[in-house]
Amino acid sequence: MTNSSQIKQVQTDMGLIAQQPHKSSLVKDLVVWLGLVVFTLISFILGQNQAISTEQATAIIILVSFVKIRLVIRYFMEVKYAPLLLKLAMDVWCLAVCGLLIFLLLFSF
Repeated sequence: MTNSSQIKQVQTDMGLIAQQPHKSSLVKDLVVWLGLVVFTLISFILGQNQAISTEQATAIIILVSFVKIRLVIRYFMEVKYAPLLLKLAMDVWCLAVCGLLIFLLLFSF
């Protein structure tokens, strides 16, 4: 192996260089899509449900929405093949914004 190919291999191993895209699996895409549909139905049912408070239902709907956001970004925007740092940045962003919205909802004065 040449020096430049060794460097590229180390960068790939560290997650600094994106992996080569693979062909998308129809079954995996279908499972993710069905998951998105189920999460949408859960959000709809919670929005119509009168058994829990509005704040609790809204907090759960926000949480479910961010799970859906993460699935869409990972599986349909091909971030699953991106460098590790981009994946981590996306996950941190999702957690931070979701947590902030739920905090503001539940603890607003």
